[in-house]
Amino acid sequence: MTEYKIGKGSNLSQDNNVQLALEMAELQLKYLFHVLEKGLEKDFEKALSGYTSIVSVIQKPPSFNEKNADWQFALNSMREKYLKFICRSDGTAFARESMKIITPFISCSALIVPPAHQWFGCFCYDYVPERKHIYLHFKNACMPESPFAFPDDRISELVAVIKDIQTKSFVPETIGCNSWLNELAVFQSFFPREYSQSFMVSPQDSKGGYGWWGQFVTKEGRFNKSKAEQFEKNMTFQFQRIIAQCAYSAFVRHVSVAKDICFHKTRL
Repeated sequence: MTEYKIGKGSNLSQDNNVQLALEMAELQLKYLFHVLEKGLEKDFEKALSGYTSIVSVIQKPPSFNEKNADWQFALNSMREKYLKFICRSDGTAFARESMKIITPFISCSALIVPPAHQWFGCFCYDYVPERKHIYLHFKNACMPESPFAFPDDRISELVAVIKDIQTKSFVPETIGCNSWLNELAVFQSFFPREYSQSFMVSPQDSKGGYGWWGQFVTKEGRFNKSKAEQFEKNMTFQFQRIIAQCAYSAFVRHVSVAKDICFHKTRL
């Protein structure tokens, strides 16, 4: 896999964001080649936006316009690279050459500061009043430690989420998190049993975010090269993005019980 060098003197956190985005993009381009070669999607642009997160990353700058001449030229150039290397069935060469085209786009987007969001440790949420649904989001706020090394801490964070929802007078009926994390037993333990009973694999062309690709990030927030190399052998995801939800009232009861268990453990 290509090693991307970042210039000296830049912010270390930003360096890592750029490095991660570039290495992730290279892996996704290899997967894109696989998708097109196997006929899972025939349209190049649809495959790029549906089976990779490259387009969603590049669209981060507010000024981005998909009709922009530079971006359209980049798209056409990558399409030409695909037509060149499909004859050799060489996805690695396609990815390497395509990275030369899109690296400037990826690098600029990776430096964009994400919109401000209130995080409660590893969790944040969005409330959709039309659906009366809470979308939970997760990140590792414990780097370089695993966020699941101390699950009791995650329960405390979910207690804070529930209190915030109550403070804002939201009236959710359901809650869920659509992610590969749902396949982990420790993550399932944060929800009542009905949560795992609702599991449904998301469509294969829904890979525009980290719901699928987050499994290639280490607990230190870096690209997981060993897992990527394993993936490249057969282009099969170890974990799938799972859509799941449960009744919000059941979730609150479950977290309340878990909080009490945590409290009693600390008293022992």
